[in-house]
Amino acid sequence: MTIRPEAFQNLAVAVLDMPYGTAIQNFLNKAKESLDHPLTPPYTLLNSAIVACAPTVTHGFERGGQNRRMMAVGKPLYDSTGQIIGSDFQYPSEEVIAQIITAWVYQWGRSRRFKHLIEGQLESIWNKLTKAISEPPDTKWREIPADRLIRDLSTEQGLAFNAIPSLLATLLHEQESFIGDSQMPVRWRRSQDDKEKFCAVSYPIPTFFSKEPDFREKSKKPKEIQDFFAYKLVFRVQTQTGREKPWIYAFLRCQRYARSPLTSNKRGNDITILSALNVERLDGCDRDSTLVRLKAGPAPKGKYVGWRDDLPELLEQINARPLATPAEIFSKPKSFWQSQSTQELQDEYYVIHTEGYKYSKSNHAVKTGFGLAERSNVIDQICCNLLSDFLEPSEVLEPDSLNLPNKQCPLALKSFVDLAKRPDLIDKKKAEKLGLSEEERQYQRAKKHKNQRQERQPIVYEALKRATDSLPLRIVILYRNEDTCIAVRQQIRDGLLLNEEDSFPPNIVVEEHLTTDELLQPLNSADLDPATFLKKWSEWPENFSKDWKKQMKKSHREKMKNWRSYLQSIVAEKNQNHAGQQTLAIIELKNHKAGASFHDSQGIKGAVREACVREKILSQMILPIKLKRTEESSEVSLRREDKGRVQNTVLDITTRQTGIVYGSVDKVYKTIGLSEDVAQKLDVIAFVLKQVRSKPQAYYGLAVRLRASGKVDVLLPSSEDWIPYYKAGWQVGQLFAEARKHRPSVKIHLSVSELVDFAENTLINKLSAPSIALVRAEVWRNWRKNGGWTQLRVTDLAERMNVLEFSNAQNHPISYKRKDPKLDNLLAVIRLRDREEAPQYVTNRQTWQSDHLTRDLRHLSGFTEFTEQNIFHYFSVGRLPSTVKSGQERQGREDPYKSEDGGGIAFKHQQMIEMLPFFVHPNFQSKAGLETLCRVPHYLRSSPAWGVGNLLLPYPMHLGLKLIEDQICIL
Repeated sequence: MTIRPEAFQNLAVAVLDMPYGTAIQNFLNKAKESLDHPLTPPYTLLNSAIVACAPTVTHGFERGGQNRRMMAVGKPLYDSTGQIIGSDFQYPSEEVIAQIITAWVYQWGRSRRFKHLIEGQLESIWNKLTKAISEPPDTKWREIPADRLIRDLSTEQGLAFNAIPSLLATLLHEQESFIGDSQMPVRWRRSQDDKEKFCAVSYPIPTFFSKEPDFREKSKKPKEIQDFFAYKLVFRVQTQTGREKPWIYAFLRCQRYARSPLTSNKRGNDITILSALNVERLDGCDRDSTLVRLKAGPAPKGKYVGWRDDLPELLEQINARPLATPAEIFSKPKSFWQSQSTQELQDEYYVIHTEGYKYSKSNHAVKTGFGLAERSNVIDQICCNLLSDFLEPSEVLEPDSLNLPNKQCPLALKSFVDLAKRPDLIDKKKAEKLGLSEEERQYQRAKKHKNQRQERQPIVYEALKRATDSLPLRIVILYRNEDTCIAVRQQIRDGLLLNEEDSFPPNIVVEEHLTTDELLQPLNSADLDPATFLKKWSEWPENFSKDWKKQMKKSHREKMKNWRSYLQSIVAEKNQNHAGQQTLAIIELKNHKAGASFHDSQGIKGAVREACVREKILSQMILPIKLKRTEESSEVSLRREDKGRVQNTVLDITTRQTGIVYGSVDKVYKTIGLSEDVAQKLDVIAFVLKQVRSKPQAYYGLAVRLRASGKVDVLLPSSEDWIPYYKAGWQVGQLFAEARKHRPSVKIHLSVSELVDFAENTLINKLSAPSIALVRAEVWRNWRKNGGWTQLRVTDLAERMNVLEFSNAQNHPISYKRKDPKLDNLLAVIRLRDREEAPQYVTNRQTWQSDHLTRDLRHLSGFTEFTEQNIFHYFSVGRLPSTVKSGQERQGREDPYKSEDGGGIAFKHQQMIEMLPFFVHPNFQSKAGLETLCRVPHYLRSSPAWGVGNLLLPYPMHLGLKLIEDQICIL
């Protein structure tokens, strides 16, 4: 949807900068000097108290360091003709906010962990802070016209990106729409989103449907189910290079609530509860039916069930009416709901359902997601009806002239699932004519499948040899349970397309080694009790957190050394026969569940991975497998729920971690329109950047190169030349392992200038063939907000399409022009935007004339557009995933609406990715040339190890991100 700025002329938003923000920051700065480490005030508690009392504010003082601010959105005021004439604000006064802040600071000072500091070495500066907050608040609410924010999205530090979605949700507050053929009435209300803005949520909607029995259930009869869900509509402001007006995209999501007593929370995470304040909680704060987000935890089965961060105590200090207790809400959640027709004034509470919650009667029956027909209908009702004065639909995009069906894709785009797929059975009628029995029909298929596997084995072997420089491969299964070993070994055979009588090829050796229980035990907690984590934070022993981290570091080192010794003994045992090889290890770990005797930080995956990379071994972990055995015979088979898990484990290490492609990629390039000369030489180089927030922190980038031959290489910031992908995995792991020791010489925390220099150096000095560079705007354009590849920003790129420009941390631009001979090999840089930054799509019958039903696209599909400033964009949409294919291909009727009979069906739709080519070689500056360039990353959205749909990102970029993610557990 395109936004209509003139419609927002009489609407406004209000902001309040954090009162006493300067005094609090001065205290924190002085405290850091005295303590030599920073203090973090409990801002989450403050924000929870504010929204619990004042639901009309969009959010509290959430983030922003010294520039914390709160926002409120005014409800529209209408004249007698229905025209908006202004905004009606209901935000609490500065004095009320100051009252809450004063009580919050007082409670912070009373906390057991902090009290001894302010009574000791921090006493004088604490007294200055308490004196400052005893004075009247030093900031005032400021009202800002909404149309001003839209016309300059950068004003007020980009406030529009939160304010405009909040305004749209406010316009829907207590509005009604009618959904589906039955015209079911749906009433909307605004709700706090988890990203500092309002969204629109419907009141709970009942759904009735028949649920097919699960394969694990004994009964084979369908069950009649009743449950509830809510529509959640999230708005996002988006900008596009070359487009003047901002876009609005509406994400429709399925929100589910607990309606039966909540009995367990397997993940042990905080529980989100939405609350509506229909009765005033604090003098000076208006009641409102807006839903606010509050947190309870840690879990119903724990000893402590209450609101997080001592929220009830703070509310009591300011004489606010108390909240219902989480224990009451968990025991009878539906009794705290309010239906659309109920007008009784009482507080409402809705426990948001998350995977892992268990209930007294049954699991939640409604699955996430909506069919495209329902999604299209709901968004049309909202955006093109209720909000038609504020939004207008954008133009339909033009399809790419090339539509390559999956069956015609070259070998390099095939996945293992494609290679291993069984042939179709002979048609029954044809079999009858040939006189074939059902047994003979099945036999012919099995015979054909066996021959097909035999024929395709060389494809897998050649791909592995190409990826690993023809080194012998040694695959080691380190197991504790025999069933796991059997399952993994069989899947390795399947991954190599071996038939029952086939031996492993001579350059691949598979070994099995039994591990010990001692190696698989969690990290030793010594005399520290993991059950402490289930208690209230204020009840923890003094210095428990610090002592625990210290003990985990010590235990990590010990576990890593033990595993390394074990791996060395295995390698030494076989080294004489397998010199100059690459070892792959599939390691079975124990499945420890978080609780009184185990905390997640005791997991050994990081220690095992570190031991492997130090021995130059690629590794993949798997949890125990239990095989299914029949009573009549000794045959064993994989349980249905385990089959995919084992296959994914084996394919990840043999296919993804080695970086294979099943064929040369030049055939793909020829198919999509590149000349033979360019196709045979083309390199695709993807820049990857990953932020790790653990300690030690990492800001690490690298480049991945996919060659026309199908070979994948990696360039690290610390290396002089490209290295094979399979070697890069353990090299990055070794860097992370050394960084864990806090060695200054090891760089995994790269500065802005180092990252930009790396990208520049790669494009200027490391291109040896015609190349296309891929880069995600989201992470590279504004890295850490003080530099980066700033040319990738929406407004900057529109003015710099034909130059290549980098800015370091000091914002000193370095520009290269298209005629620079150093860049002859660079055909183009293609900027990618995805997820919430990219426009998405809603299908409808008018657009997809070829199908009388509303469906996802059956093939990987591309769409093109030239914006007002004649800037070319390509939009890539993945094919219909096989996981939902059967649900969407029922002929004769639409996908069922959740509100009618579709509560048990989950629909997950492919995302659209925006691709923008710039710094384009003169030979490709026509529409056909630009389209051909963008088809390269578009058709590379596939992986040999990924068979259910398409990757979100092109294969080389996907490989780079996974390479870094593999090693994060070491940190």
